[in-house]
Amino acid sequence: MRWFWKVTGAALLALGLAGGPGDAAMRLKAGHILPPTSDQGQAAEFFANRVKELTKGEIEIQVFHAGELGKSIPSQLENLVSGAQDLFIDTFDYFKAWDPRFGVVNTPFVFRDREHFKKFLTSDLFADMVASLEKRGVVFLGKGNYNWLRAGDRGLLTRTPIMKPEDLKGYKLRMFQAEAPIKAWAAFGANIQPDSLAVFPWAIAESEKIVKGTGSPNEKKLNQLMLDYPNIPYTKLSQIKAPVLIMSGDRDVIRPEHILKLFQNIPNSQLCIIPGATHGAAWEKKDLFLMIMYDFFNEPFKMPDTADWFKH
Repeated sequence: MRWFWKVTGAALLALGLAGGPGDAAMRLKAGHILPPTSDQGQAAEFFANRVKELTKGEIEIQVFHAGELGKSIPSQLENLVSGAQDLFIDTFDYFKAWDPRFGVVNTPFVFRDREHFKKFLTSDLFADMVASLEKRGVVFLGKGNYNWLRAGDRGLLTRTPIMKPEDLKGYKLRMFQAEAPIKAWAAFGANIQPDSLAVFPWAIAESEKIVKGTGSPNEKKLNQLMLDYPNIPYTKLSQIKAPVLIMSGDRDVIRPEHILKLFQNIPNSQLCIIPGATHGAAWEKKDLFLMIMYDFFNEPFKMPDTADWFKH
């Protein structure tokens, strides 16, 4: 049997797989890609010790940190499915290769709060998602009792307390490598060209300063990408067939005229410029942002035309 599991640092229920008295200990290999000093690494060691204690040594879990069983998450997932590894600790996002619904779970603000997420974990929808993974031989720990799972983007680790949106001012967000949240944050106030026709000159100057400065290689690389990309012709936007919601703050880093031009070139699109907001409108105007997002995802997509008023 193989399990996927993700730890929050709280004590979890023992696996309940122990054999009878006198049986040899069952030894399981658990892996993840973070260092042993991380919250995930420490929680994994706590979990292993707790399982050994509760089963009186009949189940032993050896935790392999920092990619010892595979440097990348996909490689550890392959180990899990093949049986080379018994347990895997990480985020939902990578299961979208087997069931695309998992790709949505880590999207920022998709859950209102912890109670909303807990309700989702007990829903028929999540049960069906879990069943789709079981067909692949991957089983979530604690079958039917998943209250130990957490939604990734609700957990921020900072050096100072974050009690309100203003406390985030000046912070840089370092994210785990999951496609959905990265694209969601990157796409807010999106542009399809990197020059001053789309982005305000002060933002370009800031990125150039970072590239020429003495900052970290990753930060310099990211800002160089922002200076060079993307380069998408407006004519390409007409090929987008899916419904699109284009959102921006009215004081965004992206020029409002560029946002408007995106809207005019995407056939099935809606446009929302959030008033009194910057590139961080998702938290600056959280309630308004969530209301618009819920409407877009939960209601039938519409493109009403004022001209229809005069046809009756």
